[in-house]
Amino acid sequence: MTSRKNKRVKKLTFEGVEDDNVQLTEGANISPYGASRGRSPTPSRDGSGTEDEDDPASLTLILKELRGVGKEVKEFRKDTKSQLLEIRGELDKANARLNDVETRVAEHEDKLQNTDEILSEILTMQEKLQTKLTSLEAYSRRESLRLYGVPQGAESGAPSMAHFVEKLLRENLAITPSTSLQIQRAHRALSSLPPDGSQPRSILVKFLCFTVKEEVLRLAWQKKGFMWNSSKINLDHDFPPEIMAMRKEYAEARKVLKEKNLRFRTLYPARLKVFFEEGAKTYNTVEEATADLASRGLSGGRAGQPLIRRSVVRSQAASWLHAKYPWARY
Repeated sequence: MTSRKNKRVKKLTFEGVEDDNVQLTEGANISPYGASRGRSPTPSRDGSGTEDEDDPASLTLILKELRGVGKEVKEFRKDTKSQLLEIRGELDKANARLNDVETRVAEHEDKLQNTDEILSEILTMQEKLQTKLTSLEAYSRRESLRLYGVPQGAESGAPSMAHFVEKLLRENLAITPSTSLQIQRAHRALSSLPPDGSQPRSILVKFLCFTVKEEVLRLAWQKKGFMWNSSKINLDHDFPPEIMAMRKEYAEARKVLKEKNLRFRTLYPARLKVFFEEGAKTYNTVEEATADLASRGLSGGRAGQPLIRRSVVRSQAASWLHAKYPWARY
């Protein structure tokens, strides 16, 4: 017998019954898993079939297994800690990049706002400059007029276009020989030669004196044009292309007014004055004329369609900016 003091402890078996026959040496480590895994009970010295708890070899084996489990747990914790540190580092990097992105987005939003304001200001300035440019071009054309309806090639027998135009005006507008027309130059519109049977190109006439040009126009308008060789000849101012485009938008309205025998006048730069029975009314835009004439029952074109097709006349720069930056305020 050993001299060590034994201590009786109660141990729960797998069936949940207390076993009072188990004795462990005081100070021995008890495995929470009971007997060693994968081992069959070792017969005791007395042949009862149970392991002798006082066997040092059994306790050593249990301690060895416990140390192995502890080592595995320690390594697992070490690996987990390393992985957590790595994940934390990646999260820190992601947060840093996210903060940088937020800062840059805020800066770009500020720049975009400034760009939007600058672009709006540029468009406003461009419109003003375009208006001034059109006005200057119209001023440079104030001594010029255009003849519409002169057949193509009618001037071929004259010494020059200026001689042909002067003779044409004197004969049909009753201009006295004592009145000097002072035609500086005259030529056809600089466009491609139209095919046979189509509208002939207009003739541009440049006078030296503005008052002479105005007098010629006054005489022509009083007669509402004139007939020459079975052709209707009309005279009008020489407008810049931008103003001509705006005035052409009233073409459908003028056609309808002529069909209804209503007198009208196209005012500078692009306004329409209509003389109704109750009085005259002036329209400043095509849209305004469309709405009012439609409300009066004056419609033209195909049934169910608006009288005038709405169009917006822009300069090339404004059109390009609008197409590229549709979100701009202007």
